[in-house]
Amino acid sequence: MKTTVIVSVYNRPAMLMACLRSLALSTRRVDEVVVSDDGSSADNVRRMQAAFPELPFPVCFVRQ
Repeated sequence: MKTTVIVSVYNRPAMLMACLRSLALSTRRVDEVVVSDDGSSADNVRRMQAAFPELPFPVCFVRQ
């Protein structure tokens, strides 16, 4: 069984990273995360995406 988590975000990179770190430490394995961004500023998008490679699961970033 594959587990995908969808997280929506808007200009809150610190909150997104806290959520993703929590998922990384979860006892249940997460296979992938889809981050749905609702138009965050370019600076915040860069800050969020910079940490994705450090995570133990792939992150798909979708921006509206």
